[in-house]
Amino acid sequence: MKKSFLTKTSAIIVILLFIGLAVTPVSASYNSSKIQNDSNIFKIQSVVNIVYSGYETRDPISPGETVTIPLTISYRVTRGILGKNILDLMELKNKKAIVSLEIVEESKWCKCTLDTDKISMQLSENEQYEKVDLSIFVKEYAPNVRLGFIKIKANVNTIPGPFGLYPIVESYSKFFTINFLSDSIVDININPEIEFIKVTPGEKSDIQIQIENLGNCRTIVYAKIIESPNDWKVLATSHVSLEIDEKENAYVVMRPPQNFTGIKIIEITFRPVRADYIVDEGDIRKLSILAYYLP
Repeated sequence: MKKSFLTKTSAIIVILLFIGLAVTPVSASYNSSKIQNDSNIFKIQSVVNIVYSGYETRDPISPGETVTIPLTISYRVTRGILGKNILDLMELKNKKAIVSLEIVEESKWCKCTLDTDKISMQLSENEQYEKVDLSIFVKEYAPNVRLGFIKIKANVNTIPGPFGLYPIVESYSKFFTINFLSDSIVDININPEIEFIKVTPGEKSDIQIQIENLGNCRTIVYAKIIESPNDWKVLATSHVSLEIDEKENAYVVMRPPQNFTGIKIIEITFRPVRADYIVDEGDIRKLSILAYYLP
């Protein structure tokens, strides 16, 4: 009997509230604190959160690479004192809330997509979870080791009550930011990679090698002579420093002995490293020189 009386009383309160709102327009000039206090007892509010493990963004993402990050979207509602009565009386527990997701901003050197932009969630005080995949593509011209970001907006529209007279569930919007790092690319090209040169015994000869920085960071290239005839004098430019997209020349100078005839091989490697972090190395390029003298 007591439970029936409380249920009827709650129903009357809700009906009176709907009627009052229908005949009394709410204006911005009203005392907002009073309106807030009056409506808090009925208020039902959506709450959305986005979390991810961080494992996928632990390491920098290389330019030209795509990484997929599983996002966990959680949803629940909070309520005022009579919010539960509204949910029960209006049988809204079977009604769905639509969580809309939108990428509103991202670093200009990346392209990000979500595999879905709308999720249907049950109206419940119990937290619910759905998975959404976020794909991050880092463009080829991405800067070296730069902090990138994606800003995602989560939105739930207002869910109106009967006849649209009163919002049963308030609208909700929140922004979430996901950060990641772009990786460095340490890469060079050398031209030529194979060179044939006719030398003159006892005289100096030289070769010019063009080195081009193909990476996205300032690079130092170290040259090393790994093979040369024992009785020859061979020197190479020790290193060159290259800005992004820069080309620079290195030189190899050789002098064969007076009695030289035939063909000899000289090999030189070029090892690129990131200028501000020399343990970050690129692939080594090798120059092979075939020096000959056939009288």
